[in-house]
Amino acid sequence: MIAAYGYLIYTFINFEHYDEFSSYFKNYGLENVKYLLFCLLLMPLNWFLEATKWKEVLKSVQKVSFWTSIKSVLIGLTSGFFTPNRVGEPVGRTFILNDGNKTKGVICSLICTLSQTFATLFFVMLSLLGVAQYIPHIDGDEISLIRNVAVIGLALVSVLYFTLPFWIRKIKSNSQKLKNIIEAISLISYRRLLIVSLYSILRFGVYTFQYYLMLRFFSIDMDMLLALIIIPINYFLVSITPSVAFAEIGIRGTYAILLLGTFTANTVGVALSAVGLWFLNYVIPMLIGSLLLIKTNRNEKNTDTLGR
Repeated sequence: MIAAYGYLIYTFINFEHYDEFSSYFKNYGLENVKYLLFCLLLMPLNWFLEATKWKEVLKSVQKVSFWTSIKSVLIGLTSGFFTPNRVGEPVGRTFILNDGNKTKGVICSLICTLSQTFATLFFVMLSLLGVAQYIPHIDGDEISLIRNVAVIGLALVSVLYFTLPFWIRKIKSNSQKLKNIIEAISLISYRRLLIVSLYSILRFGVYTFQYYLMLRFFSIDMDMLLALIIIPINYFLVSITPSVAFAEIGIRGTYAILLLGTFTANTVGVALSAVGLWFLNYVIPMLIGSLLLIKTNRNEKNTDTLGR
């Protein structure tokens, strides 16, 4: 907890664009504040979809209430804050599960992550279908090649993802740990995998629209279709870049300038949009999760004391 808050404070102390932030609020705040408010209102929907997805995946291991599910998701954010590419998040999510279900819970969390990866790749392939027309100095054959690659990629990703449980069940092992993993994945039916995937696609759609709203708040007057095409590619590059969550602020800004900055001269606004959405969608929920973690831990200690 001390490390998480310490890194967060360090990040904000070394942030270099406070003057630009202040300038945007002074010059455009009242005019564009509706975009920020709408983006803020979508934040609970983002995590509602994730908590609902997590609750759905957990049904085969342990039934939990929605409130327990949302607590688990937010606590996971806290535990993943300073681990590479948030690999500590699945372990944090199992904090609220019964002791005998924690290993399977980690696997269930990885399935949630895998479904979100599928949603990301789904949108990236759709983006490739449309992005070619915005690339200068490209002929019709090259556009057709990019679109064919996107169609083949979309089909391949879908087949591999939805047949994963089938191939996992074919694995034979004498290792008890591997057997537990296979059993946990085998409990996920194809119907449930489809439902989870739909939640992931909806959540990614919410995130993409939030990003567009944040761009509008910082006065980036970009064609909406173009923004919705570029944002998934931008997110994909961020997600595959090795990092820790507290360092994402720089990585997100860099990729945003590299991709979205190509279509606008307001590169500072592009970078601030990435930072603003990171703070809204990750830092605020992480802080809430840290408070829930403290409260949950305190309640468990009180229960143990009463039990003795």
